Amino acid sequence: MTQLSHFVESVSVDGADFDALQISTSGSGSTRTEVLRGDGTHATFCVKADKATNAPKVTFNQDQHRTLRLHIQYPEDSKRQQDVSQLHILPTIYSFFFSDSPGGKLVQETDVSITLPYELENFGVQGNVGSCKWDAGNVENSFKVDLSVGSIKTVSPLTCANASLSVNVGSIQVAELTASNMVELKADVGEIQGLFKGYKSMDAETGVGSLDLTLHPSSPFSDTILRCGTGSIAAKVFGFHGKFHAETGLGGLRVSGHAGDGPFKSLGAANFSGWVARKNVAGGSFGIHAGLGSAKLDFHP
Repeated sequence: MTQLSHFVESVSVDGADFDALQISTSGSGSTRTEVLRGDGTHATFCVKADKATNAPKVTFNQDQHRTLRLHIQYPEDSKRQQDVSQLHILPTIYSFFFSDSPGGKLVQETDVSITLPYELENFGVQGNVGSCKWDAGNVENSFKVDLSVGSIKTVSPLTCANASLSVNVGSIQVAELTASNMVELKADVGEIQGLFKGYKSMDAETGVGSLDLTLHPSSPFSDTILRCGTGSIAAKVFGFHGKFHAETGLGGLRVSGHAGDGPFKSLGAANFSGWVARKNVAGGSFGIHAGLGSAKLDFHP
């Protein structure tokens, strides 16, 4: 098996020097980002890549808004021919496996491991192909991840004001996120799963895929919209008061916990509206729409 040479760069930055972190990538490469909780007063950045033809260019810079920006630029010729049966990058964090493919192409890959011992004001990741895994502290204001292809995953509770998670092709998995203001979730092709608390507004959408959410919106006023083009929606909602509307274009619909004579059930396309708690009393709004698929909506006190 061909041995891979590696490009490694480590940077330690004093936490007093910045409040926000922005990570971006460009070129033909895949970047996996993992953010961990640490101790002390410094943030540690470790960038590790398979060298391929040319190592990626890694730049750090800080703007006047106290935002530290990390950018990874892949060279145009970063694709190469390799007979690769197994590739390990940062084995203590990740382990990746590729089938034997003599003469096949392997896109250059980079891991970014970040240790943050303190709370950030803003955090952002934007890239073409890659993943983002969050296992660090809270973010005061904005938590934003936008990927074309890949996955977004949080494994520890996260608190912020606004959260925006978006992937064109891939998945979004959230262990627990508490947002004091807004949550936006979007997967064009893929699944969205998670536990969300405290928000005032939520907009979650999949084009092809499923939504599986547990929601604790702020009370009494909150606005929630869940949409799925092709796939299913399952939502458990706690503490919501107000009006709801649920609709399916083809699949069945089940709604429980609303004011009325018991659960609503339909095996086919359905359009159903109602109230949770007292009818015609000021409260929030909740909307759910499944185009080609089923929907299940359970309201709990």
